[in-house]
Amino acid sequence: MCEEMREELGLGYDESHIVNIVVKSLSLAPCFLIEKYGIIQGMAGLTTFFDAYTGQATLSEYGFYIQPRHRSYSAFSGLIDKCKKYADKVNMPLTLNFQTNVSNKFKEKLFERKGFCVTGVVGRYNG
Repeated sequence: MCEEMREELGLGYDESHIVNIVVKSLSLAPCFLIEKYGIIQGMAGLTTFFDAYTGQATLSEYGFYIQPRHRSYSAFSGLIDKCKKYADKVNMPLTLNFQTNVSNKFKEKLFERKGFCVTGVVGRYNG
């Protein structure tokens, strides 16, 4: 699934770097999967980072992806709800920023409906 995500979004991740992040994150925070008939259709993996200014521990995604043919409001909503539930359980703030190749309006509306404060836009310059 990671290769599919990289190809779709045009990202050039170093796979060994991602594996290291996943292994380190397993002890700090969970990974939630969308699975149907034994096939993984999507995932949201969380990690913990410390804010450079406040030092506060915060949960954030290291991977948030749903295969295109399985994308729906309920799929995104379900993964976000699982992340929020875990954040509430461990009493930590949660920051999510899944990347999409469609309008940011969908992401903004979804986050607002789920109770997030939308604080920025991510830009990428390739050159």
